[in-house]
Amino acid sequence: MTISFKVFLYQYYYCISRRELTDSDWLRAEQLGILLTSSKRKNRLSVQQLSDRAAIGYETVRSLLAGKSAGPSFFLVADLAEALGEPLGELAEKARAAAEEKEKTGKSGSAGAGR
Repeated sequence: MTISFKVFLYQYYYCISRRELTDSDWLRAEQLGILLTSSKRKNRLSVQQLSDRAAIGYETVRSLLAGKSAGPSFFLVADLAEALGEPLGELAEKARAAAEEKEKTGKSGSAGAGR
């Protein structure tokens, strides 16, 4: 019996590769949300406009911008980055660096909120 590639990806991503999210994951998600919100404002877009441009549901975009989704899919973040005209690699690096800096300085924000 063969399975489709989509079914394989679903099973791999949701059944095999998922791990427990750490505080660092939540902090990085918070920083990603801050960066995406900043870019959204720079582009003068509403959440609805960004949602439409990226072809992603409004509530999903709102949750990501609020930093309440620590495990978004690669494709979701890639679609948002493209809709905002942001290079995906730079966005990821900025979020990682900001999260590491925040961890070093011990500043507590809303990381982990909504878990």
